[in-house]
Amino acid sequence: MYNASSTAKPASTQPTPEPLAANPLILALQAIGDFLPVAIALWDASQKPLYRNRLAERFLGTDANFKIEIVGTTEQPDWIEQLRIVSQKGESRIFDTTRCICADSIARSLDLSFQPLRLNKTTQYGALLLAQDLSREQDLENQVAHSAGLAAVGRLAARVAHELNNPLDGSLRYINLARRAIETGQTGKLDEYLGKSSAGMKRMAEIISDLLEFSRSAPGNEDDRNVNWIVEEAIHMMREASDANEVIIAACLGDEDRMPSVGGTKLLQVCGNLIRNAIDAMPDGGRLTITSGIVESNIIIRFEDTGTGLPADTEQLFKPFHTTKKPGKGTGLGLAICREYIGQLGGTIAAANNPSGGATFIVSIPMHPPEQPSPGQPSPVADESTNTKEPLQ
Repeated sequence: MYNASSTAKPASTQPTPEPLAANPLILALQAIGDFLPVAIALWDASQKPLYRNRLAERFLGTDANFKIEIVGTTEQPDWIEQLRIVSQKGESRIFDTTRCICADSIARSLDLSFQPLRLNKTTQYGALLLAQDLSREQDLENQVAHSAGLAAVGRLAARVAHELNNPLDGSLRYINLARRAIETGQTGKLDEYLGKSSAGMKRMAEIISDLLEFSRSAPGNEDDRNVNWIVEEAIHMMREASDANEVIIAACLGDEDRMPSVGGTKLLQVCGNLIRNAIDAMPDGGRLTITSGIVESNIIIRFEDTGTGLPADTEQLFKPFHTTKKPGKGTGLGLAICREYIGQLGGTIAAANNPSGGATFIVSIPMHPPEQPSPGQPSPVADESTNTKEPLQ
């Protein structure tokens, strides 16, 4: 005869899980969560919503959905998948200041932090979201940046007016002299007057051309070329000027097979500009030595001349309209454009005087520029093997 009592399993000795609704953390959040300045939301291991404070309801909505849309991208994050990763893998997911359209249709700049959270000793990790609204701080930063930009535009406009005024004044003066010569029949100096006026107009055209180049210095898609090829092409472009000034250009370039392809036409412009500046700094002849190589995953290009050297404050050289050349020669925008272009490649450009005379310009470009995360992508987090931080208890 079948005896149910003889086959019955002994009672489990495992503790009965406490109801999540009675979890001390949830009770505490229910008591004080609405008074906190951050949005707080909590999900269990199956991504079931457990709690949202008032800010979270405004940001995410009041139902089980996650109604946040990232601005500026068509590839929206799968928020439920983010919760699954957090709760099942125990991994944090961080979205740094991100522009979002929230459930209440208001655009906000949010810091989103998803953290694994152990709800009790017998359950899997849940997921905790902390969302901080940084819209006011972001707006203040934008206003400060806008004000600084307007101030910079004002200073630049003043410099442009100053730089254009001198050749404009000279051109008008010589045009008036030419008109007077024609009216009085004294045309002996007419060619001189018109030539001086033409020189002033060419000077203005040069300033405007460089200024337009400076204003167009935005990142663009262009074909990369081998660094050594770019340097050699720039030397070839400046060969006529170097021969005219009796400047010897010596190139000591690194192994071409190791040199990567970067920069395209912008790096070519930078190299050409630096070579031209070096030639101008050696009016009585001299030597320009150009070297290229790889140092600690950076492409290094050095331009070392035997010219007149640089002023003590070399940083001033990279400011728009600052020039050490004679009046009427150079616009003072070349090095500013060079720094802008090299910065777009993730690199730097620096200048220094040589102990034995002359100057050296050093261009450094990373072989693998860091990629910027696109909108809606989580920030990189530490590798699990090096991350010793325990999930929240």
